[in-house]
Amino acid sequence: MSKKLEDERMRMEMVWIEKLVPEDHLVRKLDRSSDKGRPSIEPAK
Repeated sequence: MSKKLEDERMRMEMVWIEKLVPEDHLVRKLDRSSDKGRPSIEPAK
């Protein structure tokens, strides 16, 4: 394997989900409307 090809395969790219998903996408709307931090079912006692 050539050194150049090996270097290309080892390269990393940083990606943020905020940059990939448009502001008006359904996933963002669902995320904003969800109740974060609250369990979806009542915990057992």
